[in-house]
Amino acid sequence: MSAPIRKCIICGADIHPNKRLQAGYKDRNFCSDHRHSHRIGKKHSEETKKKIALGNSKPCTPEKADSIRLANTKIVPLETIALLDELWLDQTNTHESIKLTTNLSKRVYDRIKKLRNPPVRLPPKEYSTEKRVREWLTLNQISFTQWFKFDENPTWEYDFLINRTNILIEVQGDYYHCNPVVYLTGPINEAQAARKRLDNIKMKFAKTQGMFIFYVWEQDINSMNDIVFNKLLKRISDAINNA
Repeated sequence: MSAPIRKCIICGADIHPNKRLQAGYKDRNFCSDHRHSHRIGKKHSEETKKKIALGNSKPCTPEKADSIRLANTKIVPLETIALLDELWLDQTNTHESIKLTTNLSKRVYDRIKKLRNPPVRLPPKEYSTEKRVREWLTLNQISFTQWFKFDENPTWEYDFLINRTNILIEVQGDYYHCNPVVYLTGPINEAQAARKRLDNIKMKFAKTQGMFIFYVWEQDINSMNDIVFNKLLKRISDAINNA
Protein backbone atom coordinates (compact mmCIF):
# COMPACT_ATOMS: atom_id res chain seq x y z
CA MET A 1 0.00 0.00 0.00
CA SER A 2 1.45 3.29 -1.07
CA ALA A 3 1.81 6.19 1.33
CA PRO A 4 -0.69 9.05 0.98
CA ILE A 5 0.46 12.12 -0.91
CA ARG A 6 1.69 14.75 1.47
CA LYS A 7 1.36 18.51 1.00
CA CYS A 8 4.08 21.14 1.27
CA ILE A 9 3.33 23.29 4.32
CA ILE A 10 4.66 26.36 2.50
CA CYS A 11 3.05 26.26 -0.95
CA GLY A 12 0.60 23.37 -0.66
CA ALA A 13 2.14 21.46 -3.58
CA ASP A 14 2.15 17.67 -3.56
CA ILE A 15 5.25 16.01 -2.15
CA HIS A 16 5.92 13.02 -4.38
CA PRO A 17 8.16 10.29 -2.97
CA ASN A 18 11.11 9.15 -5.04
CA LYS A 19 13.74 6.47 -4.67
CA ARG A 20 16.35 8.78 -3.23
CA LEU A 21 14.09 10.35 -0.61
CA GLN A 22 11.59 7.55 -0.08
CA ALA A 23 13.11 6.40 3.20
CA GLY A 24 12.45 9.76 4.81
CA TYR A 25 9.27 10.54 2.92
CA LYS A 26 6.96 10.20 5.91
CA ASP A 27 8.90 12.96 7.71
CA ARG A 28 8.96 15.40 4.81
CA ASN A 29 6.87 18.55 5.07
CA PHE A 30 8.36 20.53 2.19
CA CYS A 31 8.35 20.16 -1.59
CA SER A 32 11.54 20.13 -3.63
CA ASP A 33 11.37 23.88 -4.20
CA HIS A 34 11.20 24.66 -0.47
CA ARG A 35 13.15 21.82 1.10
CA HIS A 36 15.97 24.17 2.17
CA SER A 37 13.88 27.14 3.26
CA HIS A 38 13.11 25.71 6.71
CA ARG A 39 16.74 25.20 7.73
CA ILE A 40 17.84 27.26 10.66
CA GLY A 41 21.19 28.94 10.22
CA LYS A 42 23.50 30.54 12.73
CA LYS A 43 21.66 32.60 15.32
CA HIS A 44 22.99 36.16 15.43
CA SER A 45 22.54 38.62 18.25
CA GLU A 46 20.34 41.64 17.67
CA GLU A 47 23.43 43.85 17.50
CA THR A 48 24.98 41.60 14.84
CA LYS A 49 21.72 41.59 12.86
CA LYS A 50 21.76 45.40 12.83
CA LYS A 51 25.35 45.44 11.58
CA ILE A 52 24.54 42.93 8.83
CA ALA A 53 21.49 44.92 7.79
CA LEU A 54 23.53 48.13 7.73
CA GLY A 55 26.25 46.51 5.66
CA ASN A 56 23.76 45.04 3.19
CA SER A 57 22.01 48.39 2.85
CA LYS A 58 25.16 50.14 1.64
CA PRO A 59 25.22 50.21 -2.14
CA CYS A 60 28.42 49.69 -4.10
CA THR A 61 29.26 53.24 -5.11
CA PRO A 62 30.64 53.97 -8.60
CA GLU A 63 33.94 54.98 -6.99
CA LYS A 64 34.25 51.66 -5.18
CA ALA A 65 33.28 49.73 -8.31
CA ASP A 66 35.95 51.58 -10.29
CA SER A 67 38.52 50.86 -7.58
CA ILE A 68 37.74 47.13 -7.66
CA ARG A 69 37.78 47.04 -11.46
CA LEU A 70 41.14 48.85 -11.65
CA ALA A 71 42.65 46.55 -9.00
CA ASN A 72 41.53 43.47 -10.93
CA THR A 73 42.81 44.73 -14.28
CA LYS A 74 45.93 46.66 -13.28
CA ILE A 75 49.02 45.43 -15.12
CA VAL A 76 51.91 45.05 -12.69
CA PRO A 77 55.38 45.38 -14.29
CA LEU A 78 57.59 42.32 -14.35
CA GLU A 79 60.19 44.24 -12.34
CA THR A 80 57.67 44.67 -9.53
CA ILE A 81 56.76 40.97 -9.65
CA ALA A 82 60.45 40.07 -9.37
CA LEU A 83 60.82 42.48 -6.45
CA LEU A 84 57.81 40.91 -4.72
CA ASP A 85 59.31 37.43 -5.10
CA GLU A 86 62.54 38.70 -3.56
CA LEU A 87 60.82 40.48 -0.68
CA TRP A 88 58.65 37.46 0.11
CA LEU A 89 61.79 35.38 0.61
CA ASP A 90 63.14 37.80 3.23
CA GLN A 91 61.82 36.64 6.60
CA THR A 92 62.26 40.11 8.13
CA ASN A 93 59.60 41.65 5.89
CA THR A 94 55.90 41.98 6.61
CA HIS A 95 53.02 42.37 4.18
CA GLU A 96 52.62 46.01 5.21
CA SER A 97 56.28 46.84 4.60
CA ILE A 98 56.21 45.07 1.22
CA LYS A 99 53.16 47.06 0.14
CA LEU A 100 54.95 50.28 1.06
CA THR A 101 58.12 49.23 -0.76
CA THR A 102 56.31 48.25 -3.97
CA ASN A 103 53.74 51.07 -3.72
CA LEU A 104 50.90 48.64 -4.43
CA SER A 105 47.38 49.10 -3.12
CA LYS A 106 45.95 46.44 -0.81
CA ARG A 107 43.62 45.10 -3.51
CA VAL A 108 46.36 44.84 -6.13
CA TYR A 109 48.82 43.35 -3.66
CA ASP A 110 46.32 40.72 -2.47
CA ARG A 111 45.50 39.78 -6.06
CA ILE A 112 49.17 39.31 -7.00
CA LYS A 113 49.89 37.42 -3.76
CA LYS A 114 47.03 35.03 -4.49
CA LEU A 115 48.25 34.45 -8.05
CA ARG A 116 51.91 34.02 -7.13
CA ASN A 117 51.20 31.98 -3.97
CA PRO A 118 54.54 32.78 -2.27
CA PRO A 119 55.98 29.55 -0.81
CA VAL A 120 57.62 31.21 2.17
CA ARG A 121 55.46 32.27 5.10
CA LEU A 122 56.23 35.76 6.28
CA PRO A 123 57.05 36.38 9.94
CA PRO A 124 54.22 36.09 12.43
CA LYS A 125 52.92 39.04 14.36
CA GLU A 126 55.45 40.24 16.91
CA TYR A 127 53.89 40.38 20.34
CA SER A 128 54.75 43.19 22.74
CA THR A 129 56.69 40.80 24.97
CA GLU A 130 58.79 39.60 22.01
CA LYS A 131 59.38 43.21 20.99
CA ARG A 132 60.71 44.09 24.45
CA VAL A 133 63.10 41.12 24.42
CA ARG A 134 64.26 42.06 20.90
CA GLU A 135 64.88 45.64 22.05
CA TRP A 136 66.78 44.35 25.10
CA LEU A 137 69.01 42.19 22.90
CA THR A 138 69.66 45.11 20.56
CA LEU A 139 70.42 47.45 23.47
CA ASN A 140 73.00 44.99 24.78
CA GLN A 141 74.50 44.62 21.27
CA ILE A 142 73.72 40.91 21.11
CA SER A 143 73.54 39.41 17.64
CA PHE A 144 70.44 37.30 17.15
CA THR A 145 68.12 35.70 14.60
CA GLN A 146 64.43 36.13 15.22
CA TRP A 147 61.89 33.38 14.44
CA PHE A 148 64.56 30.73 13.98
CA LYS A 149 63.80 27.33 12.43
CA PHE A 150 65.91 24.20 12.18
CA ASP A 151 66.42 22.85 8.68
CA GLU A 152 65.70 19.38 10.04
CA ASN A 153 62.27 20.47 11.23
CA PRO A 154 61.08 23.77 9.70
CA THR A 155 57.60 23.32 11.18
CA TRP A 156 58.60 24.61 14.60
CA GLU A 157 59.68 28.16 15.23
CA TYR A 158 61.79 29.48 18.09
CA ASP A 159 61.54 33.14 19.05
CA PHE A 160 65.27 33.96 19.12
CA LEU A 161 68.56 32.29 18.31
CA ILE A 162 71.63 33.96 19.80
CA ASN A 163 74.08 33.89 16.91
CA ARG A 164 77.37 32.03 17.38
CA THR A 165 75.98 30.21 20.43
CA ASN A 166 73.77 27.24 21.21
CA ILE A 167 71.20 29.41 23.02
CA LEU A 168 67.57 29.72 21.99
CA ILE A 169 65.16 32.11 23.71
CA GLU A 170 61.47 31.36 23.95
CA VAL A 171 59.20 34.20 25.07
CA GLN A 172 56.31 32.60 26.97
CA GLY A 173 52.93 34.15 27.68
CA ASP A 174 51.79 33.43 31.23
CA TYR A 175 48.35 32.11 30.27
CA TYR A 176 49.00 30.48 26.90
CA HIS A 177 52.10 28.60 28.07
CA CYS A 178 50.87 28.08 31.65
CA ASN A 179 53.49 29.88 33.75
CA PRO A 180 54.16 27.56 36.73
CA VAL A 181 54.61 30.59 38.99
CA VAL A 182 51.10 31.80 38.12
CA TYR A 183 49.33 28.43 37.72
CA LEU A 184 50.70 26.55 40.71
CA THR A 185 48.53 23.46 40.18
CA GLY A 186 49.26 23.15 36.47
CA PRO A 187 47.08 23.66 33.37
CA ILE A 188 43.51 24.74 33.97
CA ASN A 189 42.20 23.61 30.57
CA GLU A 190 43.08 21.41 27.61
CA ALA A 191 44.48 24.34 25.59
CA GLN A 192 47.14 24.99 28.22
CA ALA A 193 47.89 21.28 28.57
CA ALA A 194 48.29 20.88 24.80
CA ARG A 195 50.60 23.90 24.62
CA LYS A 196 52.77 22.56 27.44
CA ARG A 197 53.05 19.21 25.65
CA LEU A 198 54.17 20.96 22.47
CA ASP A 199 56.65 23.14 24.38
CA ASN A 200 58.14 20.00 25.91
CA ILE A 201 58.47 18.34 22.50
CA LYS A 202 60.15 21.44 21.06
CA MET A 203 62.57 21.54 24.01
CA LYS A 204 63.52 17.86 23.56
CA PHE A 205 64.07 18.36 19.83
CA ALA A 206 66.27 21.41 20.45
CA LYS A 207 68.37 19.32 22.85
CA THR A 208 68.92 16.71 20.14
CA GLN A 209 70.39 19.54 18.05
CA GLY A 210 72.73 20.52 20.87
CA MET A 211 70.76 23.64 21.75
CA PHE A 212 69.70 25.09 25.11
CA ILE A 213 66.38 26.94 25.54
CA PHE A 214 66.15 29.89 27.92
CA TYR A 215 62.51 30.66 28.76
CA VAL A 216 61.54 34.27 29.46
CA TRP A 217 58.07 34.64 30.97
CA GLU A 218 55.60 37.43 30.37
CA GLN A 219 55.49 38.25 34.09
CA ASP A 220 59.27 38.79 34.19
CA ILE A 221 59.22 40.88 30.99
CA ASN A 222 56.45 43.18 32.22
CA SER A 223 58.30 43.76 35.49
CA MET A 224 61.71 43.76 33.74
CA ASN A 225 62.95 41.34 36.37
CA ASP A 226 66.65 42.14 36.75
CA ILE A 227 67.47 38.70 38.16
CA VAL A 228 66.10 36.94 35.07
CA PHE A 229 67.65 39.28 32.51
CA ASN A 230 71.03 39.38 34.29
CA LYS A 231 71.02 35.58 34.35
CA LEU A 232 70.23 35.54 30.63
CA LEU A 233 72.96 38.09 29.88
CA LYS A 234 75.54 36.08 31.84
CA ARG A 235 74.53 32.87 30.05
CA ILE A 236 74.89 34.57 26.65
CA SER A 237 78.22 36.20 27.57
CA ASP A 238 79.68 32.90 28.79
CA ALA A 239 78.52 31.11 25.62
CA ILE A 240 80.04 33.78 23.36
CA ASN A 241 83.33 33.83 25.27
CA ASN A 242 83.60 30.04 25.17
CA ALA A 243 82.72 29.79 21.48
